[in-house]
Amino acid sequence: MQTVLNWFKITGCIAVVLLLAGRGITSTKPIPDHATVYLHAGTNEYFVLSCTPQYAIDRPQLVLEVKISTARGMEATPFADCTNQGVWFSESRSLSGMLFEKLGIFGPLPYRWNEDGTWNW
Repeated sequence: MQTVLNWFKITGCIAVVLLLAGRGITSTKPIPDHATVYLHAGTNEYFVLSCTPQYAIDRPQLVLEVKISTARGMEATPFADCTNQGVWFSESRSLSGMLFEKLGIFGPLPYRWNEDGTWNW
């Protein structure tokens, strides 16, 4: 009986340590290939509405709505302000959070993109 009790104590301690360690390890979800971005034909840079560059506002006739896979295929580069704001990634759960989500304890996190590639601001 004492051996079983000690085993449960050790297992419980290990589980708590792993769950606490898992809280510190987070991940991000990158922008999906079918997400909508805006490409400025004059500069060959792509951006999103939350970080629209002034040159796109000044010359909107040069702005095209495309999928990010298309922009990357055209070797376009991301607008630096968008990259600095972190818009190309969406925060995900920690490892412990992912475990709880898989177990059904937590619901799924809303991501920055909808299933159809539109932005979920």
